[in-house]
Amino acid sequence: MNPFAQNQYDRIEGEIKKLSANFDEYESRLERAEKEKELKVQECWIATRKANALRETLKSMPKLKKENKQLRKKNAEALVHARSMLVYAKTISGAIDL
Repeated sequence: MNPFAQNQYDRIEGEIKKLSANFDEYESRLERAEKEKELKVQECWIATRKANALRETLKSMPKLKKENKQLRKKNAEALVHARSMLVYAKTISGAIDL
């Protein structure tokens, strides 16, 4: 092969090797970017689920507070009733002992 053609061939072969190396690097970076994207998508999905759960919790808070207030009132009434029943029981017990 004549020296000029050999020189051109060697130069082209060198450029092909550089392009191949660049392509391999690009492919590697693309894979990393895809993995990072998938991780970000999962993080976003998890954050969305948490936000939706918090939203549902916040929506139900007024109802739960009202229900809690009613239950506390009923509990207080039951306690008053139990105390009065205890007083009656002690009174009856004292009357029976006489």
